[in-house]
Amino acid sequence: MLSASWLRLKDIPFLDNNLLGLIMDLTFLNIANWIPALSTTSLLALFLWLFRALISTRLTKSVENEFSSKLEKLKSDLRQKETTIESLRNGAMSGLMSRQAKLYERQLQAIEQVWESVTELKKAKFISSIIAVMKYDSTLEEASKNPDFRKIFKMLGGDFDTKKINLGAATKARPFLSPLSWAYYNAYESIITINIMKFEFLKIGVENSQNLIKSKDMVELLKIVLPDRTEYLEQHGDRVTHYLLDEIESLLLTSLKEMQKGNVADHENTERAAEILKASNKLMEKFSSEKIKG
Repeated sequence: MLSASWLRLKDIPFLDNNLLGLIMDLTFLNIANWIPALSTTSLLALFLWLFRALISTRLTKSVENEFSSKLEKLKSDLRQKETTIESLRNGAMSGLMSRQAKLYERQLQAIEQVWESVTELKKAKFISSIIAVMKYDSTLEEASKNPDFRKIFKMLGGDFDTKKINLGAATKARPFLSPLSWAYYNAYESIITINIMKFEFLKIGVENSQNLIKSKDMVELLKIVLPDRTEYLEQHGDRVTHYLLDEIESLLLTSLKEMQKGNVADHENTERAAEILKASNKLMEKFSSEKIKG
């Protein structure tokens, strides 16, 4: 490039050799001055590029290390939390299973207790059978007037004593029984209790005991407990209540067996139990209130 420029300068007619030499000296001087500057700039650019690359590499590794450290810490925390959750879950499940096992054990005990009370009530079933074979209203009227007639019932009752019938076990069992089981037992107990009281009235000759015991209420209770016996009850009234005790006992036994299997009471059975209890309580409340008045 310089040779070409030199040849073009030689072709200019008004330039002598001295002037051309001066121009050439200045040209080479400028080039010589440019070379250090170019070298310095190149080295500086190279240094900056290397420095940037080094910084970039170090930053990248630093970020990677920090990210890896945080990631491992996060994984460790998650594993620790999973262990804690699993421990809590196992503890909760173990506690739940333990409580369920204790509850089931108590329910089995409740079944034994309520059946113990049923057995106690069976001692009075023969008294109920005596009431079933008589026309109660006319018999009571005679007993209220005739002391000798009352002695017959004292003899029939023998050594039977209502105070010897202990039903405390059923009361303890109630919180652990299904609603339907307790309703059946309550109806069974109410009917036998009423028949026992009828017999006691004959022994002491109570007048107008019809005000104490409402036959209609007994019949309504049995209609709810044994809906299939509605027509039979409407035909014969409360005289047949004794003959339906075994059917109630069978229903109670079936309900207790369902408890043993762990079957939970459904909504329909719960409503049915509430209806039975309402009718049973109505029967006993009227009897108690009238007895107090008397």
